[in-house]
Amino acid sequence: MTRATRTLLALVAAGALVLAACSSDDDVDTAAQGTTAPAGDPTPDDPMVDDTTPDVVIDGELQTLETAYGDALALDDGQVLYAFAADTENLGTCTGDCAAKWPPVVAAEVDGPDDLDLGSVERSDGITQLTVSGRPVYTFSGDLPGEATCQGGDGVWWILEPDGELNTTEP
Repeated sequence: MTRATRTLLALVAAGALVLAACSSDDDVDTAAQGTTAPAGDPTPDDPMVDDTTPDVVIDGELQTLETAYGDALALDDGQVLYAFAADTENLGTCTGDCAAKWPPVVAAEVDGPDDLDLGSVERSDGITQLTVSGRPVYTFSGDLPGEATCQGGDGVWWILEPDGELNTTEP
C-alpha cells in the first residue's frame, strides 16, 4: 500500500468518525413531531428512560463569530448556535441521546441585537429552551469555542447566521 493510499484511507476514516459524531437520530421526540415512536422504543413513562438532559445555560450576550462557513451566531463563550431542521417553530424535538450530543441552550437572561427575535419555548423535558426567530437552538458537544464542526450534520443541523436565519452551506 502506498503512502498516498494510507493517507487517503486515514482521511476517509476520520471523516466517517466526524459524521458519526454528528449523528442525531438517537432520540428525536417523535411524539412532538406528530408521529409515534417505533415499537420497543422507550416512552417518557418508562422508568428506564433517563430524563436528564445536559444543557447549556446562557446568561449573557450573543455574539457573531467568523466560521469556515461564514458568520455565525454564538454564545458569549464562543459556542456556535445550531438549529435542528426536524424542529418546528417553537418546538424542540432533540431529546435523550440526541440532546447529549446537541445540548439545548437554556433561556435565561439573554441579550442580543435589537432586531434579533429572541424567545423561549418549554420543552417536553421541562427545560425552557432559547429560540431565535422561533427556532429552538442548540450547541454541539464536540465543538470547541469558535468551531462549527457539524455544519450540515446528517443534513439537518445548521448554524445560525447573525440575523437568525439558517446557514445551509454544505461542508
